[in-house]
Parts: sequence; structure tokens; C-alpha cells
Amino acid sequence: MGRGSKHGHERVLSLVVVAAVGEEPANRSFEQELAQLPVTDFSALDLRLWIGGHIFGALVLQLLRIRTTIRRLKVVVVNWLGSCSSENCHCDQLGSWRNEHISLPYLEVVEFEGFHGADHEVDFLKLLFRSAPMLKGMTIKQTDLMPPNKKGCQELGSIFEANASVKCIWV
Repeated sequence: MGRGSKHGHERVLSLVVVAAVGEEPANRSFEQELAQLPVTDFSALDLRLWIGGHIFGALVLQLLRIRTTIRRLKVVVVNWLGSCSSENCHCDQLGSWRNEHISLPYLEVVEFEGFHGADHEVDFLKLLFRSAPMLKGMTIKQTDLMPPNKKGCQELGSIFEANASVKCIWV
């Protein structure tokens, strides 16, 4: 599921999460899975999400709640399907994550690769801005797998303007 490594003075937990289309939710929680890993005192979280169109906000929020003291977050989204096509999919049944608040008092740097501009991606970035008062930098890299959502990209520009104290880079 994951591995830990040291980069300079930080411990990095790297996880690859693959959406299993048509699968039932797992019997074990992320807390239970992470407890099995040899690295529990990580200060950086590196996520590779192979989401297949699924909404990832609730999943990442659950991971962030496990370790709220991270300083660096990297999320790489690989989406090969566009958007989730199942009406009964459990990926957004916990849609309330979009309005939640989590305290991430040490989070300073966020990298997000694979940005498309979907509503749930924009909502996830809003959640990070309102939850991380010490945020110093955010880098967003657009996906080249599909054309960007114009509305979402415009909203991201507005979010960056509203958070002028954070060094925001969009490539």
C-alpha cells in the first residue's frame, strides 16, 4: 500500500491508491491499514491516485485526518475516464466533505498534478486553503489527458487571487 522514505529531514509516506471499479467498500479503514506500515511519523504525504473518474476528496480528507501534522502534501491524480458514471457509486456519498474544516496547522506546501478543473477538485483545493493557515506555496499542474474545465479553471484563478499571501503557481 505504501512506503516511507527520508528526504532530507522529512519523512515521506508515499501511497498509491487505485480505484477498483464495481468493488464494494473495503472492510478495513485507512487508519487500520496505516497502522501496519513501518512509518507513522511522516511529515510529508505523497499520494498517487488512479481514480478512474471517481471523486477523491473524502478519501484524501480521511487520510489527512490521520496525520494532521504534515508539512507537505503532493497529490498526483491519474484520471482515465473523465467523471464517475455510476449513480450509486460510494465515491461521493460523503459529499459533506466539501464543506468540512480540518486543522492542518503545519501544512506549508501543496503540489497537485493532474488538475482538470472538475468541481470536486476545486472544492478540494478550497478545503486546503481554509484548513492550512501556514500554507506558503501551492503548485497546480493541469492534466494533459483531457481538456480543462473552463469554469473550474476560472474559479481556481479566483481562489488564487483571494489567497494572495500564498505563492501559487499554475502550469
